[in-house]
Amino acid sequence: MSLVGTFDDLGLAEIMQIVCLSRKSGLLLLRSDSTEGRIVFRDGLVCGAFAKGEPEDLKGLLVGGGFLSDEDFERAARQARESKGSLDDALSEHTDLTPERLASLRREQVERSVIRMFGWRSGEFSFEVGSKTDDHRHELMVLDGVNPQFLAMEAIRLSDEGDREEDAKDRTVDAEFDTPDSSSIDALAPADAESAESDPPETVAAQEAPTASESLWPGASAAGLIAIDAELAVLEWLKSALDGLFPRIHIFQRCESGVTRIRQYLGRAEFPVVLVSSTAYRDPSSGARDIAELVRRLRARASNLPILVMHDDTEDLPDAGTADAVVVRPSVVGPASPELEAAAQAMRQQLEPWARRPTRPS
Repeated sequence: MSLVGTFDDLGLAEIMQIVCLSRKSGLLLLRSDSTEGRIVFRDGLVCGAFAKGEPEDLKGLLVGGGFLSDEDFERAARQARESKGSLDDALSEHTDLTPERLASLRREQVERSVIRMFGWRSGEFSFEVGSKTDDHRHELMVLDGVNPQFLAMEAIRLSDEGDREEDAKDRTVDAEFDTPDSSSIDALAPADAESAESDPPETVAAQEAPTASESLWPGASAAGLIAIDAELAVLEWLKSALDGLFPRIHIFQRCESGVTRIRQYLGRAEFPVVLVSSTAYRDPSSGARDIAELVRRLRARASNLPILVMHDDTEDLPDAGTADAVVVRPSVVGPASPELEAAAQAMRQQLEPWARRPTRPS
């Protein structure tokens, strides 16, 4: 299969959909004005993306992005050569970059490059089955691939957000030439202001069960549950308490590992329910100052990702930012007891409405 044409013939989303549905492997070349890019496909998934001006190797990504000093990278590279081991292993051994973090950075680079190409409004393209990239570019390949449909959805979402920001700026500029009173200031507020600022989280027990109209696909269920809590005993209790409620339940003690799994779901255009402890932000890998900021960062992955904050029954209700809800778990778990059985039943009741909705309501 070979595809050649211009963006007037086919848009990037259409090209990627054709390659994805046909499960082809090959190289898509894009040229627009004075820039160019290439996207590598394997079995219909995006495994690499390289836009002009973006990093072309692992050193460019890590050192250029400020994740490592040039000296640290060269030290790890030298160690890999001397031991004849992998560069990733050497980086993990001699720096703070874990294999999961390296995989996440590679994936972010692919997403960033592809989304940038979606902004090219004119140009030419050619797709050749079985073509290879230069060897040095393989350092930035994503082994498990990224779903092209997810990338297209993300590009559209970011474009829409950019348009809303430009509209807001235009309204602000117009307002500066007037001297409105308070009532006219209210009139200048964007009509979709509520969509930009989520309602404060409620306790799940106070919410009504979602209706079919709130789901993208009526009758569909959430793809799975991702629970993040530093206490392994709590995670194991959760997995037991919620058994059978979700198709899959994943438990993580580290935020970074949980986010990696979230990205895998989103790469397949699937939306898991995220249940994150109110203290998870204390994990250094989260990079967040508090739980509200951690929720905001998770929300940035996908605006309609259901995110619930979990806190124990001895804590005050936390400021959960734009989380969809706050749920309660026991502060201490241990041998089976009537109290824990009651807590497990309460947890299932709190999570059951979310198990039936594939995404959060728009």
